[in-house]
Amino acid sequence: KIEKASLEQHVMEFLYEDADHMVLMNNENYEQLELPLEILGDDHVFLQPNMQVEVEFHDGTPISVALPESVVLEILETDPVMKNANATGSYKPAKLGNGIVVGVPPYMEAGEKIRVKTADRTFMERVKV
Repeated sequence: KIEKASLEQHVMEFLYEDADHMVLMNNENYEQLELPLEILGDDHVFLQPNMQVEVEFHDGTPISVALPESVVLEILETDPVMKNANATGSYKPAKLGNGIVVGVPPYMEAGEKIRVKTADRTFMERVKV
């Protein structure tokens, strides 16, 4: 008889990054967990202090970390707003606070905050502050 492996998910809070590790805290028992950043691959750039992530454990060993569906980031650099720019038409590249570049509508400018989908790194909406 094959025992079914135990899988469980815990919501944890991202505290900080330390060299090539991330430190997470279990909000239920306040235990801290250190995981290699490589568990997230290139998506570790989305980590933000106090962010809630879902960690999946297999028999007590963490095997994956799921980021929130979207994050709010600030536009650091993008081309100037073009006159008569509207929401339709093509997007322009914008460099965000975490270093990635996403396409944003032509009316967006540096300093604005936007919501980005973490799964495919796409612009979702402008965020009013």
